Order: sequence, then C-alpha cells, then structure tokens
Amino acid sequence: MVIWGVILLCLWSQLSSAQRKSLKDPIDTSQVVTISQIHLLGNKRTKPQIIYRELNFELGQTLSKNELRKIADRDEQKLFNLGLFNTTEIQILESDSDAVDIIVKLNERWFFFPIPIFKLVDRNFNDWWVNRNRDLSRVNYGLRLLHFNMRGRNEKLRLLAQFGFTRNFGISYVIPYIDKRQNSGLSFNFSYQERKNIAYTSEDHVPEFYNSERILFRNFSPSVAYTYREGFFNVHSFTVDYNHTQIADSVHVLNPEYSRTGLETQRHFRLTYSFVRDLRDYRNYPLSGFLISARATRLGLSSSSAANQWRGSVRFSKYFDLKKGFYLASTFNGLWSTRDDQAYRFYNAVGFGRVLIRGYELDLIESPLYALQKNSLRKLLFQGEQDLKRVVPIEQFQKLPYAFYAKVFFDHGWAQRYPNYNGSDRLTQRYLYGVGVGLDFVSAYDFVLRLEYSRNAEGNNNFFINFRAAL
Repeated sequence: MVIWGVILLCLWSQLSSAQRKSLKDPIDTSQVVTISQIHLLGNKRTKPQIIYRELNFELGQTLSKNELRKIADRDEQKLFNLGLFNTTEIQILESDSDAVDIIVKLNERWFFFPIPIFKLVDRNFNDWWVNRNRDLSRVNYGLRLLHFNMRGRNEKLRLLAQFGFTRNFGISYVIPYIDKRQNSGLSFNFSYQERKNIAYTSEDHVPEFYNSERILFRNFSPSVAYTYREGFFNVHSFTVDYNHTQIADSVHVLNPEYSRTGLETQRHFRLTYSFVRDLRDYRNYPLSGFLISARATRLGLSSSSAANQWRGSVRFSKYFDLKKGFYLASTFNGLWSTRDDQAYRFYNAVGFGRVLIRGYELDLIESPLYALQKNSLRKLLFQGEQDLKRVVPIEQFQKLPYAFYAKVFFDHGWAQRYPNYNGSDRLTQRYLYGVGVGLDFVSAYDFVLRLEYSRNAEGNNNFFINFRAAL
C-alpha cells in the first residue's frame, strides 16, 4: 500500500512526456521536396534561436520526403531532451507538389520551482533503511530555488540553502551559449558546506560516521566551466575548481590516513575535461540509441598539494528497441585512478549513484580501479496520459504521462583493492554479480521509481527501492 501511495502521489507532479510517439505524416516518401516555411508554435518563453539550434534542416533545403521525416523524428527528440518542453512534435505539410511547410509544435515546461528539501544523506534509500536503521536525524532539509530557461535562452539559475545533517549553501548559473553560432557556453558555481558528522572510514563496506557537537569539516569551492557543443550530439567540457577545506584534528586521530597531509587547513585545485556523445532517444529513461562519455581529472597541481591524484573514467550505454514492447539496455562503467599514497577522503568507490552492481546497494566498495557491466531486459506493460485539467489550473501541469515496465536484469563487475587498506576488502579482488526482477514506473519531470528484488554473489536476497533510472 505504501508503494502504491507513492505512485499515486507522483501522478500529481506532472510535466514532460516520458513516453511519446512522434506523429508520422502519411506522405509519399519517393518525392523530393523543398522546405518553404518553418513555423514555431507554443514557444511563449523560449527564444526561436534556441529551437532552430536543434533543427537539422533549414529554409530552401531540398530533401526526399523519407529523409525529411527521419530528420524531423530525430529533431523532436533533440528538442525534448533540452528539458524545456513537455511535448515536442514536428509536422510536415505539403503546400504544393514539390514544397512543404514545417510546423514545430511545443508545449513548454513550467520554468520556476521553489522546491523544499527533505533528503536522506545516505547513498540511497536502502542504505538508510537497513544500514542506518531508518534514522530520521540523517536528513537534510531546506529550500532549493530553480529557475530554468531564464531570458528564454535555456539558462539555468540554482540557489540552495540546506540545513540538517549537512549544511550546504550554493549558487550556480549556466549559460549554454555565449556566441552567435551557439557552440560555446559557460557555467559558474559557488558552494559552502559544513558538517558535524563525517564518514572517516568504512567497516566491512559500510561507512563509519563520527558525530560531534562542533563542526568537523568545512569546504568552500568556487568553479567555472567552459563547454563546447560540437554539432548536435558531442559536448566537450573543461572545468576548474578550487577547494579550501578545514578538517578537525579529531578526524585525523580517528583515521590518520583520512588526509594525506594531516593539516587542519588544506587547499587544492581540480582540473577536469569531459566528453559526451549522446544519441539516446529520451535521457531520463532511454529506450533506443547510445551514450558515450569519458572524463579525465587531475586533483592537485603539484605533489605538495593536499590532493595528488589522476583519475579517468568511461561509460558506454547502448539501448535496443526489440519491438513489440521489449527493450534491452546495457551499460559499461570503468574507472582508473592513482592508487598509491592517497588520502582516504579522495578514495574512489563503487556504490554511489548509478555506479553500482544491483544487489549490492548496501555496500560501499572503495577501489582505485573498477569495471562494471549492467544489463536490463524490459517489457512495456502499459502507458497512457492522465488529463488533469479539472483539478490543475496551470497549463504546463495538465497532462500527466505514465508508463510501467517489467524487467529482468543481470549486473556484474570487478573492483581492485587499495594497497594497505583493509577496512573493507571482502568484496574487492573478486568477481561480483547480481540478478533480479523488477518494476519501473516512469512519469513526468523525469521521474523514475524502481522496485527491484535481487540476489547477489554472496547469496543475499533483497528488495530495493530506488528513485532514478539504473542505466
């Protein structure tokens, strides 16, 4: 009953079509046509140039009708993946025998959200429920203000004031395009964080926390990022951030390896380059296409810095539409990092976000080198759209899409052990796997609820609840 209550509650949080089929116009695909007009409908806030940036055709262009339809279908997905629209639809209308008009129909998302924060501090819901005994003190609360599509240019402003287990204050501003060709962008971020609770080590793959009445950890971090969007699907990003950190002496007493220098005040720069090639149909819950991403990071600019680490990671995800409502998804994640002479606070690990093997949600596996592969076979059970016009006065929230998928999955991988670290080594240097079945619920605002029953290589059977797509 609790699970169905969550599902019914999220049905009232409408926005964006999770599963929407593009309109196919019954036109003769053997002819060649010229685009005579392009009409934009529904972009009350979004500037036309933001929309035109995603279109792979232009006025006066000559194409076969079949090719034009394929381009229009892909452009619908690109427009949808901007995160600005609930629905996107491109219609092709014949104006005469060799000319067509293009109509781009859009339904814009709501753009301003004051969002209360009530969030568990732990890695996932299952970690909090089992490892932390459902401790309600391990909660962050506050307010997040999100302003999407500022000035109609797809700019994003985020303000954060968070209290509770971790105090966190921040502001970020994202400008996707700063040039006329709409290739280059900038983003700025400032954050301040302080904690009276800190995970200083782990025991048998469960983080150990130290609680105090005084502040144990402070961090101030400004950053700036430059992005270059190459064509439609490739994005390069260069980020520089600076970290000024203060760590209480008591933390170093508990774990002398927590910080490499042992100093109370530590400073370091971080340089990051990332590349993403994204051809997924829908980013929140992909059913076809693929994603390639790679990242290289340097922590610290010299061996005398508080941090001294090289790190590289890759991800490759492929999604197959097998027809008749069946879909296959497969993802590979890999990471390499400097393993010797590393402070515990800079350890990398399997167990955060999507970087985990299902069945091991309760475990944190510290590792400088890992490789994971995840697979899901999904079957669409049913999908639809709920009309909420009678109860919701705001247009952007009046249509609620939903879809349910049954699935079976198999994940596996391997993680290397850190040298001279024995706090958690039971799951390193060995083959790990998890198998199971589950149900996914997909709805508006990129909402995904996963209910999964799994068995891992240790012979443990568990039921897990997650609130993001697995891969």
